[in-house]
Amino acid sequence: MKQKKIQTNFQRIETKYILDRGTLERLEAEMAPYLIADDYARSTITNIYFDNDDFQMIQDSIARKGGREKLRMRTYAEQPTDDCQVFLEIKKKSEEVGF
Repeated sequence: MKQKKIQTNFQRIETKYILDRGTLERLEAEMAPYLIADDYARSTITNIYFDNDDFQMIQDSIARKGGREKLRMRTYAEQPTDDCQVFLEIKKKSEEVGF
């Protein structure tokens, strides 16, 4: 398995757009000469989100109490097994900035 350097601290601001299929196809065609597929271009992503029995974390997130937080385990393995590589992530947003 390839070893990759993983960034452990970051601050990001994301802007997301909803596109209709025709616009997406035109955008992909126009950008294709400038893009190179990465290792995960066609991959399966499996997530498990953690919360308590009362689902307090998601309720607080929806109500925007103290910022939004999620505890997630993710793998990119096509057929996840007990010994595949996984990433445990604490995702937090405060004032619309993801950490």
